[in-house]
Amino acid sequence: MRTKYIESAVSWVLLIMLVLWSMVPIYFVVSSAFKNPKEIFNYPPKLIFTPTLDNFATLYNDWPKFFYALQNSVIITFTSTAIIIAVSTLAAYAFSRFRFKVINFTAFVLIAVRMFPPIVITVPLYPIFSQLHLLDTHVTLILLYVSFYVSLSTWVMMSFIDEIPIDLEEAAMVDGATRLQAFIKVTLPLITPGMVSIAILATVFCWNEFTFAYIFSVTRAVTAPITLSEMLGGLYGAEWGSLFTASTIQLVPMLIFVWAVQKYLIKGLTMGAIKG
Repeated sequence: MRTKYIESAVSWVLLIMLVLWSMVPIYFVVSSAFKNPKEIFNYPPKLIFTPTLDNFATLYNDWPKFFYALQNSVIITFTSTAIIIAVSTLAAYAFSRFRFKVINFTAFVLIAVRMFPPIVITVPLYPIFSQLHLLDTHVTLILLYVSFYVSLSTWVMMSFIDEIPIDLEEAAMVDGATRLQAFIKVTLPLITPGMVSIAILATVFCWNEFTFAYIFSVTRAVTAPITLSEMLGGLYGAEWGSLFTASTIQLVPMLIFVWAVQKYLIKGLTMGAIKG
């Protein structure tokens, strides 16, 4: 019994240390957004200070481009995530329910392509998009994000669909439903946690992606991470107050989103675990 208590205490200590390790950088960024720029790097750091909104006003006046980039991030992330969910769900259903050599090989190629680093893909694609006059457009980034992430999303969704007994669909089809109706009315509601998991992973990826956005966007389709990098490398050095404020604004939507759907994420990851 004593050993059990010791193990439990050690587990809690390690868990608390892990949480603190994760929360301290976030706290530093958020708190710095409400500090006077001269106080941000004070040592020892002040945990209690008088908050100010001057950094938000400075960001709004000096970096209006950031809010335009944030709007682009919202549009590109929402559209890409919606397409990723739709394509990966349908593809995963086909890979799970129809077992043929060609389909199995296609599934293997799908995940093999995902192993290539993003920079390797951008080299041959850049002149192609340039010839098609698609550089610096929302469509280009959406296509790249969907193409790059749909493979992993498909494999994750396959693990969910594999756990749904095919007998349920067959019973529905015996009662007169088509395969499409059986999929929509029977299978789709059961794999909703998996779709939510994919939505979270895809949203975080698209929201924070840097490489594709840096290479294929210039002004019209520039995203928030690119603008943050520009703020970090300004002509007169980084404006730390504005930079931490912009980072906080960009961080808040993701924190709210993940917090709102965390229970679905936990349930989805549990249901999607590979069975032994």
